[in-house]
Amino acid sequence: MTRNDTNIDVIKGESLSLQFGFRQDGTAVNLAGASLKGEIRVAKDDTLAETFSMTVTNAAEGLITVSLSKEETAALDRTVKYVYDLFITYASGTRHCFAKGLFNVHKNVTEF
Repeated sequence: MTRNDTNIDVIKGESLSLQFGFRQDGTAVNLAGASLKGEIRVAKDDTLAETFSMTVTNAAEGLITVSLSKEETAALDRTVKYVYDLFITYASGTRHCFAKGLFNVHKNVTEF
């Protein structure tokens, strides 16, 4: 299983929803019994800033959704450098970091 090292960009106050699919040699990985955890932390001092909502949306097809609400992204400070990572723990107990990188918050232009 390869890790997706990529940055996530979000506009302050927008909802975020990302889908991931788990495959091994082109075949879906069954995620029955798997648990998920992901956090956003302040890069300079490791303070927890936010926790992702993570759901297995289709275990047999290896599909999950990672999300933050508009209220959660609105609470993040766009002047702060954040990092994130996303982990899956399979039913066997094996744990794998499948994505990590910077979490960038950008200013919203439109007022609500």
